[in-house]
Amino acid sequence: MAYLSPPARRMGRIAAPIGGFLMTIPAHVNAARQRQIINAIAWMVSPEAMKAHVKNGFPVAPRFSVCADPEALASSPIVRMVDQMARRNELVTWSRPPVPAFNLIERTLGREIHDAVFNGKAPKQAIRDAENEIYRSIDVASAS
Repeated sequence: MAYLSPPARRMGRIAAPIGGFLMTIPAHVNAARQRQIINAIAWMVSPEAMKAHVKNGFPVAPRFSVCADPEALASSPIVRMVDQMARRNELVTWSRPPVPAFNLIERTLGREIHDAVFNGKAPKQAIRDAENEIYRSIDVASAS
């Protein structure tokens, strides 16, 4: 079996979207907890943790040092292919739609889902509220 890069788009550029995580510390976290969060984030992005993920079946290691590790490379042929694509700059790490309202949509959904998960808001109501706010904001923006 062989793995190939996806076909190139019209402009000849390959766009292979990969996911990722945005690791942040919420503003409301007290200073004592911030150090624990920083340590957890540092561990999650460490070569050791990434190597463990690759060895357990995760096909992408965002550190070239992990991809160069013989043990990580031996875990799956996909690791080598994705590493080669990354070195040729063929991966797209921003796979969200390039629409002007994306940040508004993401922020609104994040706030409403947070309220549903942590503040007891009914999930259906949170989604309804998000939908209404997004439509209202987009209508206002397009009318301007």
